[in-house]
Amino acid sequence: MNRILLRTLAVLVATCLISCGGGGGGESSAPAATTAPVGNKNMLFVTDINNQVLAAVNTLNPAANSNLAAKVFNMPQRAGEGLAYDGQKDWLYMSAGIPSQAGNSIVVFDHASALDGNIKPSRTIVPAMESYISLLGLALDKERDILYANTSRGDLFVFNNASKLNGTVTPDRVLNVRALTFAIDFKRSILYVARGQAFIYAYSNLDTLTVQTTSADPREIIVNPIGMVDTMAIDSVRDRLYFGVKDRGIAVVENASAAGSAAGTATVATSTRTPAMTLAVSAPAYFQVSVRLAFDPANDRLYVGAGKKATLVNNASTLTATTVPTSVVGLSAPDSAFIGAFAFPQ
Repeated sequence: MNRILLRTLAVLVATCLISCGGGGGGESSAPAATTAPVGNKNMLFVTDINNQVLAAVNTLNPAANSNLAAKVFNMPQRAGEGLAYDGQKDWLYMSAGIPSQAGNSIVVFDHASALDGNIKPSRTIVPAMESYISLLGLALDKERDILYANTSRGDLFVFNNASKLNGTVTPDRVLNVRALTFAIDFKRSILYVARGQAFIYAYSNLDTLTVQTTSADPREIIVNPIGMVDTMAIDSVRDRLYFGVKDRGIAVVENASAAGSAAGTATVATSTRTPAMTLAVSAPAYFQVSVRLAFDPANDRLYVGAGKKATLVNNASTLTATTVPTSVVGLSAPDSAFIGAFAFPQ
């Protein structure tokens, strides 16, 4: 299984999708795989949650038909829904399960750029919570050493001093925001959560949010008609919020920090659909086609995962409903692959 994924997800069948009409394109054969170690921090991590493997790729911006040095590892049980990479410390955080419970741990790998063989965590953070709850997405505030994780129950866990945590720990805060997915604008201290279709909720003053204050009505952003929101990604530099929309592609909200309105007042539809980036994807029949997003603000690059296909959008800030950037690269894995998350240096 790993050899197959190395030949595909890690090496990646790369074809340019520069097509303003449909966001699709043909695929061509890539050169043979190379097994040279990655060995640098300027790298991209991608999880395949169906096959439970992690690919570490030697570049953040692969070109079409490029030969990529990459390594592939078996992941811990039920891992890969959430990833965060501290490139300065070279630590990779990954949401995962443990054998006796549903999915309630965060594993940490030191020296992530030099991982080899079956990966074994250097630390395991086990939040004190009910065993039937699983951890999903992760977000890391590297500068302040704070880690955020949302749960299958919709809570958001906040862990201070993340670099020092090990073993069973109690979250410093538990925010009852009913988040199926979330994104954080650390620059403006805004938490965005999605609870399904059409509605996004924005909580200001994230640093001071508590169980009590999150019961207050947040700002509402209506993004109809777009469908079920799978994941979100934030470009805090440009105040731009991206949505992964199940079975459809991506959508964008401009001026996100001012979009929408207070709950109970007239709401405003603020999303800009990007039909040119609707992805032609395939996934195993027993999976819904979820769309997973990650945004690299340092390079204005959006990573989009949908089923077995990853799409890298450079100059993502130029995406509109009618314009696709000229640098868009599609990367394909086997039919059995299901992209769970991306991580790159923060």
